[in-house]
Amino acid sequence: MTDGRHTNTRERILDAALDLMSERGYGAVSVRDLADAVGIKGASLYKHFAGKREAFDALIARETAHIERILHAAGASATLDDDARAYVLLDGTQLEALVWESYAPFFMDERVRKLRRMLEVSRYADVRCGALYEDLFIGRPIALQRRIFDRLVSDGVFAPCDTFLAAQQFHGPMFMMMGAEADVDLARRFCAQHLEAFNEAHGRKA
Repeated sequence: MTDGRHTNTRERILDAALDLMSERGYGAVSVRDLADAVGIKGASLYKHFAGKREAFDALIARETAHIERILHAAGASATLDDDARAYVLLDGTQLEALVWESYAPFFMDERVRKLRRMLEVSRYADVRCGALYEDLFIGRPIALQRRIFDRLVSDGVFAPCDTFLAAQQFHGPMFMMMGAEADVDLARRFCAQHLEAFNEAHGRKA
């Protein structure tokens, strides 16, 4: 996956915000810093955004949409409106590949990795960053996993279980691998082993 650099000024400001804030945190980056990084005057930045917070909000919207596009392109669930049928119909290596694609951007896509770092480094100093971090990297993935497990249970693939707890149990180890910035190959192998163990524990026995 590429870094996805942009050429127009507005997008270059957002690129600069992602770069700088992932290194320093939201609070440590000023409008002047963003303007300098793009090579424009501070006053010129206000032609594109009312201030740093508006640029930050635009960045979050852009990067959230970027994640959803990647997941949808791979056939993985990205929103609660997505149909979880594929996770029921596939098995073996095909299911393993789909589950990995659900997590791959968090390990392979540099923009997604920078987004996580930006929010992680800022989460304790800025309430909004903390809430976004928990939503994008904890709450939303768990909600998606729960939706998938609800479908697996209703279709008889999984034995009846507390699907919210199961979703937490599945996402938790993968979230820890993200936080450790695990090597892609290690993360992929771990995901496959984790899925196999999870299916063994929850799959309906004949």
